[in-house]
Amino acid sequence: MVGSPTCAHQARALRQQLGMQFHIEITPAKIQEWLEEPGQACPVNVLLYRNSVQYPPSMNAATALHQSRSKATAEHIYGA
Repeated sequence: MVGSPTCAHQARALRQQLGMQFHIEITPAKIQEWLEEPGQACPVNVLLYRNSVQYPPSMNAATALHQSRSKATAEHIYGA
């Protein structure tokens, strides 16, 4: 299992099934598309769930920092 302080179980493998509580397929372009129209819930949820919902600038910074590792992990998972 994979986890974090905010979400104890982010991924779990059971035999040949894999469940993920995150978007391993994410790209900077997809995040930009999402952020163009974040909807009314985004600002409220950022305030209510600070440990798990990020402000758009934080999302962009985290994506830039982790994108290459995330892409390699996604390729490994989907290749298996």
